[in-house]
Order: sequence, then structure tokens, then C-alpha cells
Amino acid sequence: MASYSGISGNPSKRVKMETLAPTTSVILIKDEEFEIIFERKEPEDSNSKVKQKGNKGITSGEEAPYIKVMSIDSLTAQVETVGTFEMYLRSMLRKAMGSHSEYKCDTIDLSWKITFVSDTCATVELLVGGEFFEEFLGACQEPVKVKVGLAIVLEDKSLFSINSKEMSPCVSIRKSSTTNRQTLAFEDKLKVEVKKPIRTDLAYRGTVTIEMLVIRKVVISDLPCGTGILGQRILENKVESDFSIIADDGTRLECNKVFLAASSEALAAMLQMDCKESREKVIKLNMSAKGVEALLKFIYYSNLDDPMKSSSIAFELLEIGHQYEILGLENAMRNILLGQKCEWFEIDAVVLLYLWTLKVDGNEDLKWKALLAFKLKPDELNSSRVFYKLLKEDPNAAKDLFAICLKTLSCYWT
Repeated sequence: MASYSGISGNPSKRVKMETLAPTTSVILIKDEEFEIIFERKEPEDSNSKVKQKGNKGITSGEEAPYIKVMSIDSLTAQVETVGTFEMYLRSMLRKAMGSHSEYKCDTIDLSWKITFVSDTCATVELLVGGEFFEEFLGACQEPVKVKVGLAIVLEDKSLFSINSKEMSPCVSIRKSSTTNRQTLAFEDKLKVEVKKPIRTDLAYRGTVTIEMLVIRKVVISDLPCGTGILGQRILENKVESDFSIIADDGTRLECNKVFLAASSEALAAMLQMDCKESREKVIKLNMSAKGVEALLKFIYYSNLDDPMKSSSIAFELLEIGHQYEILGLENAMRNILLGQKCEWFEIDAVVLLYLWTLKVDGNEDLKWKALLAFKLKPDELNSSRVFYKLLKEDPNAAKDLFAICLKTLSCYWT
């Protein structure tokens, strides 16, 4: 039998990786009113006496400088969750707004150019910047994006809506009569459809909403030194597969003993033993098929895409990483679970995570995260498959869980 000793993980070969978690949204400006006037751009052929009709050729280039951002209390109230990131974000908002100085950076500049290229289609150029963003981007170390929504009320009360994509900051040249100054701004160019006639003899009213998206970076450290594209190709193409993992639904996934052994001393020892798993070259794991797929992706090339998207998969990997001491896996899942917003959690994963923390010492931070997530989803408990199973098999434990959650949260929030 081949020996796998000595390849179950080299502590000196570790990597650190940053991956992006879901965003935290902060509405900076909500339904701020503005006025817009359209004009018709006549054809360059000055000899033409035929006047254009329809929307084609109509334009509007407007600026709305110094739009006041909502109050600091209104901004920080939107960041409700208790956590290190949320405390950091509230601090950055206060700093950007100049809450500790006489000079407040609480305005945003917005400009747009709308050009109808046909009777029903217009191109829109948006530019967003201003004092607030200059201060916030200078202070905040997290990636930031911005979305703008314009709603122009037409003559028949219908809305001409313009919604930008998520814009990343770029360097923009701000021109004035005396200088051209470089500044950070957000730009977008898009096409919109408008089927209503636009008049050039009216002043239209509209509203603007500006939303800032702060993208939290989850730093995952202590990962095994992955083989990158090579490991991915070996897994996806099933190169020299000599072992299988069976998921709880019977799905069989092929893999390589050497990768399993290199990721875990426990698995390496099992593969060297004269046991059923090593003889039959298969092991059954109490995991979903998607969970096993995510496990193999992590082992082969340190991939975290699946657990970043699903709290259920993240919990499965946390549990299996702890059980088999898979190099870097438990710590990576802890970072993901602690770094995500409470809204991201599925109710079944919340219940499972809380029950797991009762059995495994040293996870008070994860237990508290589960309680915070549970607080946001009490109405979903009735639809929880896991809680229903617990209620059926161990009603006392289910009642204790419910009581503990309510008691703990009541003590905290009052």
C-alpha cells in the first residue's frame, strides 16, 4: 500500500486570500427633487429648413451640484448589524461627514447628459462625485460602488426612469474657468428606452436617489498552498482518479487519494489503515452533493466561491473541516460566517450553526452570530426543515433553543 505520511500539509506553505462578500447598502440621497429642461439639437446642415419632429435630436445636459447628503444619523441608522465591519463603516461615515469638525463634507455633485438617438432610445452619461465621496474614499479601505436612479415625471404622469449600473470610482477631470482638477468620481454610460414624446417647451420635475455600496473584503488566511489551475484541471478532468466520496443523497464524486491525504492528517491515516474505506476506495460523508463539490474545490485549488454564496455550504465545510482537521478549512469558514451580513444566512444554517457551537468549545463568536441572524428570521422558523426535525426528535432541545435565543437577544437589545 502506498504511504502518504509526510504529505499531509506543510505548515510553512500557507497562503492568504481576499474574497468579496455581499455589499452593505447605504442610501445617501433619497428622492431629492430636481428640474430638467430638454432642447432640440438642430441638424448640422444649416441649409435644411425642415424641422425635426419626434424625440430624435432632443438633448439635456444638466448639473445638480451640492446635493445635500442625508444626515449622519440617517446614514448610520441604515448600518444596523452589530459587528466589527459595521462599527468600522459607521466610523467612516462619521469621518467623511466631518462630524468631529466644523467643516462638513456632506454634498454630492451629479451631472448628466441625455441624448435621444432615435424616437424611442436615448443615451445617458452620468457623472457623480463631490466632497462626500472624496472624503469617504480617502478614509475607507473597502471597495466602494455607487448606483444612481433618476425618475423624470412626464406630461402624462408616467416616469422616464434612468438607473445606472454599479459604478466603480475613476479619475475624472473637473474643468473650471481657472483650472482642470483631477478628482475621483463615478461614471456610467447607458441606453434607455422612452416611448413617450418629450417636449422642449416644458420644465419637467424629477427625483434622484443615490445609493452607495460598500463591499466587504473577507480575508481568508492559513489556506494550504494551492496548485491553482493544475489542481482545478485534475479535479474537473478526473485525472487518475482512484478514490470516491459519496454524498448523503448517494451522489458519487471521484477524486485522488493524494489530494485528500495532503489536506488532512486524519484522512491520510485512514488511507493507510486496513479499513473498509481504504479497501473499497470510497468514503461516505454526511454532506450534500454541492457540499462535497465545494470541499473538493477547496482541497484541490483553495476555491471558496460556493461557501461565499451559501451559508448552508459554508456550515457543511465548517463542520467537516473541524471533524477531519482539513488544512485551513475550518478557519476559512469561520472567517466567512463571521464576515457575512446576518441577512445572508438561511434559517436552516442558522439553527445548525447554533447547535454546533453548543457541542464544539471555543466558538462563542459564531454562537453570537447565529443568535443575531436568528433575531432577523423568527418568522422563518416554522418553515425550517432542521428545526422541525429537531422538534420531532428532541422537542425539549428545540424549546431550549428557542428560549435561549429569545432570552439572549432580549438581554442584549434591551
